[in-house]
Amino acid sequence: MPSKNTIKIFEHDGYYHVYNRGVNKSIIFRDEVDYAAFIRRLQLMLFPPQKAAKLQHTSNRIRINNYYGEVQLLAFCLMPNHFHMILGQNKADGITEFMRTLCTSYSMYFNLRHKRIGPLYQGRFKAATISDDAYFIHLSRYVHNNPIHLTSDIFTYEYSSLQYYFNDTNQTEWLKTDILEQQFKNKTEYYEFIKNMPEIKKEEKQYSLD
Repeated sequence: MPSKNTIKIFEHDGYYHVYNRGVNKSIIFRDEVDYAAFIRRLQLMLFPPQKAAKLQHTSNRIRINNYYGEVQLLAFCLMPNHFHMILGQNKADGITEFMRTLCTSYSMYFNLRHKRIGPLYQGRFKAATISDDAYFIHLSRYVHNNPIHLTSDIFTYEYSSLQYYFNDTNQTEWLKTDILEQQFKNKTEYYEFIKNMPEIKKEEKQYSLD
């Protein structure tokens, strides 16, 4: 029987909730170096090629394909044993190729750094279609609220895209904040939406990794 949310064909111009966790729910981010390594790969893959090439000079030995213009990252959150992303694709098989590249590169890094062998993730990544705007904005709230039990302030959690939505000095060429921002009148409205938690528990089962 196919696993829940195992999508084999991703629609052109479609948006998806993409997620995975460590094999046997094991830790996949042990410290800030691991988190930074994963985020750096996202940047190298999603910055415009010229900027990504410059970033390569400060990224030791990371050689990775670039998917600028093919895949869009709208939101993400990295947790100790799993991750969530909201992705869109502008090219057939874009998300499939993007996730294969990202997960393979990070697994190789993680196994080498921590002197381990074997699979890092619990199988292939999962993906659920984002069917409408209501689902999209509520999912973004769920993703951004994931670290609520790890930090006193989710708006400054370093391993989530939420900080980029409220930092005017950030570079968002690799993270497409405008698509979500268009769903709200202003940043204050989105801020209040994120803080409004009552529906999160009701929605959690719909968005969870189980």
